[in-house]
Amino acid sequence: VAADGFIGQMQEPVRLPLGVVMAAFVATYPLRVAPAALSGLQDLAFMSSLQTLALLLGTATTVGLVSQGWGLTALAAGWVVSQVILGFGGLARLRRRFPHAIPEHLPRTTWHAMKERLGRGSWVSLSQISVVLLNASDTVVIGRLLGAAAGVPYTCTNKLLGFLANQPQLLMQAAQPGLAELRATGARPRVHLAATALTQVVL
Repeated sequence: VAADGFIGQMQEPVRLPLGVVMAAFVATYPLRVAPAALSGLQDLAFMSSLQTLALLLGTATTVGLVSQGWGLTALAAGWVVSQVILGFGGLARLRRRFPHAIPEHLPRTTWHAMKERLGRGSWVSLSQISVVLLNASDTVVIGRLLGAAAGVPYTCTNKLLGFLANQPQLLMQAAQPGLAELRATGARPRVHLAATALTQVVL
C-alpha cells in the first residue's frame, strides 16, 4: 500500500514533463533531417559548434527553470530548446551552404513502406525519449527520498562516469560519414573490418 501510494505521488509530477517531451518530439521530428544531412555531407565542424551551442543553451534553460521551481519540467524544457536549436540551425545551414541537397519535391511512397521504415527506427525514438526522462531524474528521486545532502556525493561521483561514457558516443558519431562512404563502395570485407575495429575501440 505504501509503495502504491508513493508511485501514485510520483506519477503526477511526471505527467507534464512526459507530455512536453512527447509533443516536442513529434513536432521537431521532421527537423532531424537537416542535422543528419549535414553529417552525411561531412560538415562536421559546423555540427560540432551547433551541438555545443544547443547543449549550452539547453543546460542554461534547465538551470534557469529549476531555480524558478519548475522541477522535472525544466529537464524537458531544456531538451526541447536543444532540439529546436539543432533542427532550425541545421536547416538554415543546409539551405545556405548546401541548397542543392534539398529536394524540390518529396519522393512518393506507400503507407506500407513508411510503416516499415518507421518500425525499424522506433526503438531509436523510444530510447531517445527515455534518455531525456532519465537524465538527472535519478538525482531528483534521491533528493526526494534521502534529502538534498545525499544528492551531492551521488552527483559528484556520477559525473566522471557520465563524462567518460560520452566519449565513445562522440567517436561513433564522428565515424558515421566514413562508414557510410565505405559502405557505398560495396567493399563488404573492408566495411566488416572497419566496423570491427570501431567496435573494439569503443569497447
